[in-house]
Formats: sequence, C-alpha cells, structure tokens
Amino acid sequence: MLILLPPSESKAAPPRRGRPLDLALLSFPELTAAREALLDDEMRVLPALPASHLYTGTLYQALGLPGLPAAAVKPVVIVSAHYGALRPGDRVVPYKREIDVRHWREPLAAALAPVAGRGVVVDCRSSTYTAAWRPPPEIAERTVQIAAAEISGGARKVVSHMAKRTRGDVARHLLVTRARPRTVGALHEALAAAFRCELAQPAGSGKPWTLTILTTRRDFVPVGFAPPLRLEVGDLRLEPLAPEHNERDHAAWTSSIDHIRRTPGFEPAGSDPWPTPMTLRENLSDLEMHARHFRNRDGFTYTVLYKDNDVVGCVYIYPGQEARTARVRSWVRTTHATLDTAVRDAVADWLAGPDWPFGAVEYAGT
Repeated sequence: MLILLPPSESKAAPPRRGRPLDLALLSFPELTAAREALLDDEMRVLPALPASHLYTGTLYQALGLPGLPAAAVKPVVIVSAHYGALRPGDRVVPYKREIDVRHWREPLAAALAPVAGRGVVVDCRSSTYTAAWRPPPEIAERTVQIAAAEISGGARKVVSHMAKRTRGDVARHLLVTRARPRTVGALHEALAAAFRCELAQPAGSGKPWTLTILTTRRDFVPVGFAPPLRLEVGDLRLEPLAPEHNERDHAAWTSSIDHIRRTPGFEPAGSDPWPTPMTLRENLSDLEMHARHFRNRDGFTYTVLYKDNDVVGCVYIYPGQEARTARVRSWVRTTHATLDTAVRDAVADWLAGPDWPFGAVEYAGT
C-alpha cells in the first residue's frame, strides 16, 4: 500500500539549531536535480526538521504523524511543491512555494511509479497536487482517491476544510490499524469498518477509483459549551484523558484486551477495531487525538481514576446520529471488572443532568 499526501500551507518554524538541509540524504535521490533548482541561499543554511513535523495543517493535525512510529508510516509519501516527494523521516526546511506542475511532472513520474508496488494506492492529495503526478493506467486501476462529503438536510455538499480533516482521519486509521489492503475492495472493507463510505468505479479505463467518506452535519454541543472537567462518585473520579495519563492508560487497557472485547460497545463485530496492540508511543498519539477532540468540542473522552489515582478505565462521549445526541461507551480494566456497572450508572446519571446539553444518549450496555 502507498498513501499519497499533499503538503499543507501551514508549516512549523525551523529549529533554532541543528544540521542544515542535505539533499543527498533525502528519499528519492532521482529528484535531487529538480530540488536543487529550487533552493535559495537561505534554505541551504537553515536547520532542518523531519517532514513529519514540518506540515501542521488540518490534515496533519488529524493524522498525527509525529506520534506514530517509523515502521507504521512506511507507506506514506508526501508530495511537495519544493521537494517533489518526501518520506516522513526526511529532514527538510520550511518553504513558501506553490507547486509548478510542469517542473515536477516528469521527475515525479520517474520517482513514484516504482514505489506504487503491487498494492493499493490511497490518494489523499488535492486536485492541485494530483496534476503533478497522475498514475499510469496500470497503477490507476488500483488507485483510490479519497473524497469527503457532508450530508445536511438530505443534500450533499463538499466542504474543503472537512475534506482535509477526513483524509487525515482515513490515513491515520490505515496506519494505526496496520491495514495493508492489496485490492480496492479490501481497502473499501478496511475503511467501512470505521467510516460511512461509498466506492465509485473509475470514470473510464485507466482512471482511478473514488471512495467518498460521508458525514452528517450534527449540532453536537452549543457554541461556547464548557464541558465538565471532573466527576467524583465515591472512590471513582473522571477527568479529561490527556497525554499525562499515557503510561497508566496503556497499562490498563493492554492488560485487559479480552475483557474490553467482551464489554458492550467494543465487541469484535463493532465498527471500531480497537483494542488492538499498540506501542506506548502509538498510545500517546491516540491520547493527543482525544485531547484535541476535547478542545475542539468534537468529542469528550475521560479517564477513570480509582482511589489512589490508578487509571482503571475510560469513557468516550461522541456525537450520535441526531443533533444534540451522544453515543457513549466505557470500559474498565480486568482487575476492576466489578466497577463496570458502577461507572455506567454514574456516567448515565451525569449525562442526564444539567452539566450536559444532550436530548438523548445512547450508552452501550445500559
């Protein structure tokens, strides 16, 4: 599998110190001459940083590349206006440049066709960057362009900001679950486990497929809503899940996978493949994602603490199908399995009270 990403307009500042850019160390050495032609004197002396840290736009916020291990991001190639194509670990310097399709079309054709392999090409690029490299027919027939559409009032519309975020979510799902689909149908199946999506056949022979991720516009919480930061019931305490909980959270669920899979809402037949084995670093990336959702009011995840601050579980509060409704799941670790019901009862009462704006709550197991 190959995942093609666009760059983002927003970029991180260069570090204060470090090794400068060295074109000879970048992936795709066949692009060196084309890269050299675009360099200026300032770029030659700036300290370099990994491409995974350089791009900071909406897609990359959803993707969370810096938190994923090198082995997980091997399928990723970033198509860049200045560097042509990059792997996440390539060390580069920031730039301001719009892509010159004529400058890059021939070099990218030589560089990208060989890395497409025999599996699926997942194309998350915008139209501007697809013009710089269009897969030849034998690759296009296993290339899937990722699109996004929002359903509002029964009608579909494309929202560019949402599309960027959706492509980041799709790429992250494939990387975190270590999916390696070798056919278009297998890719559709892998994504249908987590997204509502539609696969459209190519417009003609030698053209790519299109997979559209569908979302429904939902008024989850009111503008300005301040979510509660704490719930205490007896020996239980809930607080927003954050990176500081990483080691305790990881220890809790990795020791309890079988129990969690038997918990309502986490059965293997569900749409979320979690829990699946993850490293501590991958878990941190997930916690950073949940913290970002909390800040943006897209969803609210709480860690469950018991007595001596030991993490014993988690509660997930995310949008339901209708406006101002919530879908809720919770789990506790095996050693505290008797608390499953106590947690669900406490959270159900909490969500029905004045602290939350929901008209209805769908809570797995209640």
